[in-house]
Amino acid sequence: MEQQGNGASNGPGGQSATEVMVTKTGKIYRVEHLDEAKQLWTIWAAGATQIMVWQDSHAAAELAASNNPDSPNPFMTDFSATDFPGFGWVGWDKFSEIKTYKGMKCIVFQDQQPAASDAPSGGTKTVTAYVDVETRLPVALLDANQANVFEWRPTPKGVLTLPPNALAVLQQRQKAQQQMSQQAARPY
Repeated sequence: MEQQGNGASNGPGGQSATEVMVTKTGKIYRVEHLDEAKQLWTIWAAGATQIMVWQDSHAAAELAASNNPDSPNPFMTDFSATDFPGFGWVGWDKFSEIKTYKGMKCIVFQDQQPAASDAPSGGTKTVTAYVDVETRLPVALLDANQANVFEWRPTPKGVLTLPPNALAVLQQRQKAQQQMSQQAARPY
């Protein structure tokens, strides 16, 4: 499965546009963020661990989730519940209509969700999800501040494997976890 989501968000500084390309085979995800300056940031996810590989392709480090829900880490993607973050609320109880979007016949779902605590409108925001009628794959996720549009590409020919620098970070993390779970040495 390969998906590409193009997100455009209107923030206080004006409009910004980024692209997020997600490729998944098995339990390995490669998430590529192309920012406004056309810099590519690559994140590899294996299980609950996410590792960022810097643009020079040499340095790699484990990503940490934000402790502040109003200011999430923009590079973290929670794949624990779904391959399509943001679509977890979609269900037939939120069905709105069948409608054409970007030339595709879509099932439309709508929900009222809490707005960010610092949002000028406060309260709630309307979130709309478009899902392709035939494939049942996401087409778009829209709210007042952001539009994520999905573009589907052919399935990769081979299975994704972590690059050596990301694999080294993952192995180092696993080794540290094993050491923490060992019984402490007896004092003299």
